Amino acid sequence: GFESVSDKELNLSRFVLLLDGEEELPKRTLEDICHWADIVIEKGRRKQPKNIIHLLNKFGNFSGVKEFDSSEVANLHYEELPSCWALPIVTLSCIAISLPNIANGKAAQLISNVSEGLFVVNLLENTFYVEEFKLIRNSARVSWSEVTLYRMWQGINLNKMSLKRKNFKNVLQELFRNARRTIVEFKRTSNAM
Repeated sequence: GFESVSDKELNLSRFVLLLDGEEELPKRTLEDICHWADIVIEKGRRKQPKNIIHLLNKFGNFSGVKEFDSSEVANLHYEELPSCWALPIVTLSCIAISLPNIANGKAAQLISNVSEGLFVVNLLENTFYVEEFKLIRNSARVSWSEVTLYRMWQGINLNKMSLKRKNFKNVLQELFRNARRTIVEFKRTSNAM
C-alpha cells in the first residue's frame, strides 16, 4: 500500500525518469518543479470549466453526435477523412448556431461552452495523436476561430443565415451545398497539383 510520508522525508528523485548517463536533478530543482506543479493543479481545481460542465449536465445524452459522426452519414469526400474529435464538434456547433429561432444569447453561450470543451479536446488530441491528423486538427481549430471571432463558417455568416432562413431544413441544405462546393473545389485544386 501507499505509505504516509511527510514532505520532508519524501524522496522525489524516485519519480524522475533519467536517461542513461544523465545526472540526478538537484533536490532544490525537484522541489521547485513540485511547487509549480502544485500551483498549476490548485489553479485548475479553482478554475474548472463551468460552462462545459453545465452543458454536459444539461444535455447528458449525446447519442446524436455519435450518429452524426458515424459511417452511416454520407461522406462528401472521395476518401475517408481521418478521425478527429474536434471536427464533428465544430461542425455540429456551427449547424446549431446557424439554425433559425435560436436566441443570440443561446448561441453565444454555446460558443463559450464549446470553446471550453475544445480546449480539453485539443489537449487530449495533441497528447494522444501528436503527429496523426495534425492537418485536420488545425483545420478544426482555424474553423472554430472564425466562428468565435466572426460567426463565420466556410465563408457563411452564421448569424445572417439564422435570420434569413425560416426553417431548419433550408439551413441544413444551404450548409450542405456550401460544404459540397468546398469539397469540389478541394478536389479540383488537389487534382491540378
